[in-house]
Amino acid sequence: MSQDTIAFKRDSSSFLRVADLEMSTTLSMRSISFDSDESQEQKDQQQLSDDLVPNFHHMAIDPPPNVKLDPKERWVVLDDGNKNHAPIAPMAVAALAKSGLKSAFDQQMWSPDGKTSRILKQAPPWNDIVWQSEGAIQLPETGLNEKEILVWSGNFSHGCYGSELPAVRSVGIVDVNPKALLELLVDSSRVKEYNKLCLGRDDILTLQGDDELEGGPFDGITKVMKTESKPPLIRSTLQFTSLMHARQLED
Repeated sequence: MSQDTIAFKRDSSSFLRVADLEMSTTLSMRSISFDSDESQEQKDQQQLSDDLVPNFHHMAIDPPPNVKLDPKERWVVLDDGNKNHAPIAPMAVAALAKSGLKSAFDQQMWSPDGKTSRILKQAPPWNDIVWQSEGAIQLPETGLNEKEILVWSGNFSHGCYGSELPAVRSVGIVDVNPKALLELLVDSSRVKEYNKLCLGRDDILTLQGDDELEGGPFDGITKVMKTESKPPLIRSTLQFTSLMHARQLED
């Protein structure tokens, strides 16, 4: 890539930290000298290596604007600043989805709150159901009802940014068609139907649209959203920028 070519706009691209995800290390950037004995394939590979841009083609230590450099962190950009996804973005989102699903069912990571612990003791069949990650779930006749929510808290052990903050896992019964629930959750215009504290949510970067649940570069709905909320007892309005990804899993 020539020095005059700009791969992405750092000030307007969306970044994702990936240091704790199971992604391969940065691609080799080592130099290969061109001599008469090298094949054209080797020369093509060298040219490809020269064209790779940190954050855009592979994860890199380079942080987003106004974020302090941390040698433990790694970052990628999701887009080029013009709504086009970066080459590394599908790999990063897939790794994030895999990590999230794995963590959600890691029993060693989570501790139930008092209410959840009591319910599971009173209804032993639910101990297996709440950790079932595959196949159809057969609900027992006793135990949990639609008004009860089971809650666990835990921490990520990677030691990177945010690992000191508690994570929350919850389980409940939602008696609605799964597709209808998905359509509700991904539609930013309908967020106030289920979140009364939300002042609004906007899709600021759509990498794969709400009607693209399968296939495509991301294998599911993928977008960056900005949300404004005003919780009780807090004077100021809170703003959040988050990544939403929804894909169909095997039964």
